[in-house]
Amino acid sequence: MKKFVLFLLFCLVFIPFIFAEQLNFSNQINFAVCDNDGTCDSGEDKCTCSNDCGVCSGDVTNSSCEEYSCLTGLCRATIKYYCCGNHICESGEDFSNCDADCAPTEITIELLSPSDSNVFLRGEEITFQAKVKADGVTAKQANVRVRTFVGDIPMYDDGNHSDVKANDGIYGVSFLVSELITKNDYVSEIYAEKLGVSATHDFIVKVDPSLEMNFSIDKNIYVLGEIIHFEGILTKREKPLSTVITISAFNKGEKIFESKTRSDKNGFFEWDERTSLIYSQGNWGFEVSGLDVFQNEGLGKTTAIVSKEAGTIFMDVVFASDYDKLFNRGNEIKLLVDVLFDKKPIDDADVIALFPDGKQVDLKMVASGKYSLSYFLPFDFPLGEQTILINAEKKIGSIKYGGSNELKVTIDNAKINVFLLQPTKQTVVLGEELAFRIRLAYENAMPLTKAKILIRLNDKNIVATEKESGIFSFNYIVDTDDISESRQLLLNVQVSDAFDNTDSLNKLFEVTGELTLEYYFRENPLLFLSVIFAFVFIIIVIIVVRNRMNRLSALNNRKKQLEKLKGDLQDKYFNLGAIGNEQYYSLLSKYSSELRDIDSAIEAFKKASKEKGVKTEQNEDEDVFGKEKASFDDSELGSMFKVKKNQSYSDDEDVPALFALPKKNKEKKKAGKEPEEKESREEESEEKNKDENNAEEEDLWK
Repeated sequence: MKKFVLFLLFCLVFIPFIFAEQLNFSNQINFAVCDNDGTCDSGEDKCTCSNDCGVCSGDVTNSSCEEYSCLTGLCRATIKYYCCGNHICESGEDFSNCDADCAPTEITIELLSPSDSNVFLRGEEITFQAKVKADGVTAKQANVRVRTFVGDIPMYDDGNHSDVKANDGIYGVSFLVSELITKNDYVSEIYAEKLGVSATHDFIVKVDPSLEMNFSIDKNIYVLGEIIHFEGILTKREKPLSTVITISAFNKGEKIFESKTRSDKNGFFEWDERTSLIYSQGNWGFEVSGLDVFQNEGLGKTTAIVSKEAGTIFMDVVFASDYDKLFNRGNEIKLLVDVLFDKKPIDDADVIALFPDGKQVDLKMVASGKYSLSYFLPFDFPLGEQTILINAEKKIGSIKYGGSNELKVTIDNAKINVFLLQPTKQTVVLGEELAFRIRLAYENAMPLTKAKILIRLNDKNIVATEKESGIFSFNYIVDTDDISESRQLLLNVQVSDAFDNTDSLNKLFEVTGELTLEYYFRENPLLFLSVIFAFVFIIIVIIVVRNRMNRLSALNNRKKQLEKLKGDLQDKYFNLGAIGNEQYYSLLSKYSSELRDIDSAIEAFKKASKEKGVKTEQNEDEDVFGKEKASFDDSELGSMFKVKKNQSYSDDEDVPALFALPKKNKEKKKAGKEPEEKESREEESEEKNKDENNAEEEDLWK
C-alpha cells in the first residue's frame, strides 16, 4: 500500500512537468529547412542542422558520467550508461569496483584499539580505532560509532580524531575516563553502516582505578608502647607518585589510629607510629592508601599481633609441608604446622591463624606438636599476593613461649560456573517461545545469588529474573529480527558477583521454520480478540434480527389464518346457513379480537423497526381489515344487525332478513342436527389449532 501511494504522488508531481515540457518543445521547434550553407542560421541548431551548427555530442564539463545528446529536439546533458558514477548499479558493477553506485553486501569490522589486555585508570585517554571494510575493500565515509560506558559516540576517518589518515578506512575517536567511572569490565561495541548495510563488533573495556601500593612494617608482633615503623612506595603505571599517604590501624572493626604523611618525588614514604598503652591488644589490621588527582587509589593491607606483655621466649612455628601458593576465592585452605621449642614438639599451645581479611582461626592439635586448620576463603577475600600469619603461644608457669610464621599466597577470583538448564535442544523453531533457565554457582556448588548478569540474544539485551536461588529465568520468542542469513541464535551470558568474580557462557542455536498463527496471536492479542468479539457480535445481531423477522412472519401467517377463518365463518353463516346466530357471533368476536391484537403487535413491531432502521416484509398498505376496507368487528356488526338483548328466535319464527337462512338449510336443520354437529366438530378443531398457534406466538414473543 505504501509503494502504491508513493507511485501516485510521483505521477501527480512529475506528469504535469512532462506534459509542460512536451508543450514547450512543440512551441520551440522551428521547422525551418537546414540549408547546409555552413552558417548556423536562426531556427537551426545542433539537433536540426548538424552540418551548420555542429554535432550534439561530447562529455559534460566536470561530469564524467554525462554526455550531450539530442533529447526532445534539444541538445541536452544526458546520463552516460555503464559509467561508474551515474548513480545506477549496472551489470558488471559492485561495491568493490564502483562504490559510488553500488551498495555492499557485507560489512566487516576489525578492532585495532583498545586490546583485551588494556586496563585504564581514571583520567587516562581511551583511543578507539577500528578498520572497516565493505565487501573486502576499504569502506570510506561510512557511519561508524562506538557504544560504551560514556554513551554512543561517532568515530571519524578524517585524520584528526585518533585515526591514521583521512579516508583510509580506519576510524577513530578518543576520550578521557571520568573520575566517576567505577571499576568494571564494560561491554562495548563498534557499529558500522554503509548504504544501509551494517555490522557490529563487541568487546570489553576494562577500568580499574588502582595504583601500585607496596609497603611493609618492621615486624609482626608488637608490645603496646612500641613504635610501629611503616615504609613503602606508591607508583602509577610503575612511575613514582607524590601524594598524601593515609595510614590507619584497626582492631575488631574499630579504628585505633589514623595518621598522614606524604610520599616524595620517588614515591617513597615512611612513618613511625608509637602505640599507646591505652590501646586494646589483639590482631591489628593496617591499611595504607594514597589517591592521585583523578581519584585513582593505591591501597595496601597487612596485620600484626599487638600485646600488653613482654619477655616472651620464642619458639619455632614450621609449616609441615610445601603448599600450593595459588588459591581461588571460595577454595578451602588446609594447613598443618609444627610448633617446636629447641626442636621438641610443644603440645596444647594456643595456635591461631590471622588472615588478611581480619579473620582469626584457631588451629587444632591433631598430634604431638602438630596443629591443623581448614578455612574457606570468602568470595570477598583480598586478591593478589597476601600473607597468612600463624601465631603460637603457651605459658608454662611464669614463662611465656611464643612464635610465629607466615605463608605467602596468591589469591585469584572465585570460579563461577554458568549452566544452561533450558532449553536443552540445539534447534529451535521460528516463532517458538523458549523458556530459558540459567543456573549460576561457584566452584564448590554454592548457588550464586543476586548476581550481576548480562544476557544477550544476538543483538538484544535480555532481562532475567531470579525466581530460585541462583537460577535466572526468562521467556523469549524467536523472531525474524533475531536471525541472520545463517539462521542462528547466539546466547551470550556474562556474570559477576558483588566481589568482581566473573564468568561467561556462549550457546549457539540453529533456527528453522516459519512464523505460526500462534506467534501472531501472542504478538497481537488485542487484534485477535477484537476480531473474535466482532464476529460474535455479528452472530448475535443476526440471531436477534432473525428472531424478530420470524416473529413478524408468524404474526402475518396467523393473521392470514384468522382472515381465512373469518371468511369461512361468514360463508357458513350467510351462504350456507350451517351455523347458528349465537355461535356465529361468538366466533366472529374471537377472530376479530385476535386480529386487533395481531394488528397492534405488527404496528408496534413496524414502529420499533423504523426507529432502529430495520426493514420488514410487511407492506405499508392497510390490510384487509384496515381503515380503507370494511371491517366486521363487533361494534359494526352490532349496528348492522339490531338484535335485542336476551331475544332469541326459533327456527319457525321470522327473523331479520339478514339473519334469514335459506329454505334449503332450514329443511336440513329440521331433518336433523348432523350438519350442526359436523360444523361444531370443525369449530372445535379450529379452536384447538388456534390454541396451538397462540402457544407458538407466546414462545416467539419470549
